[in-house]
Amino acid sequence: MAEQSQTPLETLDTLFKSIYDELTVAGNQVRTLQDSLKNLNREFRNLDRQNRAKKKRPQVPLSLSTDLEAFLSLQHGTKLTKAEVMKNISSYIKEKNLQVAENKRQFIPNKQLAKIFNIKNPHSMTFVEINKHVSHHLTKQ
Repeated sequence: MAEQSQTPLETLDTLFKSIYDELTVAGNQVRTLQDSLKNLNREFRNLDRQNRAKKKRPQVPLSLSTDLEAFLSLQHGTKLTKAEVMKNISSYIKEKNLQVAENKRQFIPNKQLAKIFNIKNPHSMTFVEINKHVSHHLTKQ
């Protein structure tokens, strides 16, 4: 039997199916590559996060001004980290009930605290602001 030749329409259909199949394979390969890239990116971010956590240096104990030592009732020459100072002042604020009743994240300094913060007109402040007001009382010496 002699082979039948394809009509132009059948030839185009065969070419179309062939190209479509190749595109499907290429699409699957692209998706696989995208998944691999996502996983690699995720691993990189995790390692980067772990390295950053390891790089954190412990806070250095700092010398306190005599005013701050007296306010915190500490012996002269006591050294504390900035975090310890902020924690002591936060405890003082809570002990003296200086927090704003409607918003416990805020407080109004009393006279002693206003003197340490070096502010003349006490106003509502947040605990985060303690840092900038005590910085001048701390030295590396």
